Amino acid sequence: IHRGEKTQQYYFDQSLKWPNLLNTEYTKSVNYFQNNFPELKIEYIPDNVEYLNDFDNNRVMIFYDVETNLITKVPVIG
Repeated sequence: IHRGEKTQQYYFDQSLKWPNLLNTEYTKSVNYFQNNFPELKIEYIPDNVEYLNDFDNNRVMIFYDVETNLITKVPVIG
């Protein structure tokens, strides 16, 4: 799991979602988020790994399939 390393606090709307990234390669989302939301911490989480379900409104979690590298859940703030 890669955890973003931003330190400044921003507060993003919890309803933000990115359905346009569903079923795309998770590596392509790196550029998208760095260019459009540089303040967000980004976590890339393989589907087959357990994760701590804590909430952070400065983070987006990207779940992806380890075999295809495709995003499997709509990325949301959390």
